[in-house]
Amino acid sequence: MMNKKHLRGASLLGIAALVAGLAGCSGSDTGSGDDSGGDAKGEFRIALVTGLVSQPFYVDMQRGAEAEAKKLGVELQYEGASQWDPSVQIPVFDSVRATKPDFLLAVPVNDEALLGPLQQFTDEGIPVATVDTDLADKSGRLVNISSDNYAGGELAAEAAAEAIGEKGKVGLLCYNPGITVNDQRREGFEKKLAEYPDVEYVGNQLMNTSSETDQALPPFLRSNPDLDALVTCDGNSGSRSVAILGEANSDVKLVSFDVDADLMTALKADAISALIAQSSEEMGALSVRWAFEYLSGDKPSQDDVTLPFVKATKDNLSDPDVQKAVGSYDK
Repeated sequence: MMNKKHLRGASLLGIAALVAGLAGCSGSDTGSGDDSGGDAKGEFRIALVTGLVSQPFYVDMQRGAEAEAKKLGVELQYEGASQWDPSVQIPVFDSVRATKPDFLLAVPVNDEALLGPLQQFTDEGIPVATVDTDLADKSGRLVNISSDNYAGGELAAEAAAEAIGEKGKVGLLCYNPGITVNDQRREGFEKKLAEYPDVEYVGNQLMNTSSETDQALPPFLRSNPDLDALVTCDGNSGSRSVAILGEANSDVKLVSFDVDADLMTALKADAISALIAQSSEEMGALSVRWAFEYLSGDKPSQDDVTLPFVKATKDNLSDPDVQKAVGSYDK
């Protein structure tokens, strides 16, 4: 198993510097003085397969990956699934594998179910890196590039506790085990929340996908009529929770992972207390850069890379690190 290179506590600006540093290495190797990759430019096709193609998080990731690919002069082949479901994503991977890309950047929607399909890439000599999510068995991929989801869970617990004055009842709306990012967020959240003696954790309302929010949240609220705060594990369920809580005229404080236009509007309108945000655009760019360096023979470190989360509130949107994560939606 590969070591985890924790960048916990580092700023997103620091991650940008890491990308720039990799670019500098590429330029020096070719002797061209730029970051185009010299003779390697245009020779590589890098495939990126994400989860939900319509989810803003992955739209931003695609944007960052495409911008970096254009800068490097490589071809980016982008595909994604229409549902967060292994049975839907596996045929997408099979289709991409048939095109024989030079490198695969994969966002597996389940850490066990995608082991076999991604191993087929490795068996055919196509190197694989996982992005955002990961696999249960790390031996078949080179590196994982993601956010520090455990630390993100800790931030979510802090934000929820702060929103209720560190006293009251807090619930979690998350997913069944098997999605690495959400498993890590839940673990960090639960351990951090336990540090607040006057905060009671009422439990996690499990779902298979965010599309089940409308069915899962109302009964959870009815079962916990004195709930003070709710944390959602992703932006889609966060957006639906805003609507459901609003329709119920509820005063439950809401903390959501991710950021999009609707969530930013809700944050500014005090319908959300905090967003636990990450720069998926930066993640996409860094992933393409890593694949390019590998294909160019520059041997980038195979220590896993974790980008930091930031806690965005209505009052700190001007902070540079926060802007790095939410700026495209802070209009």
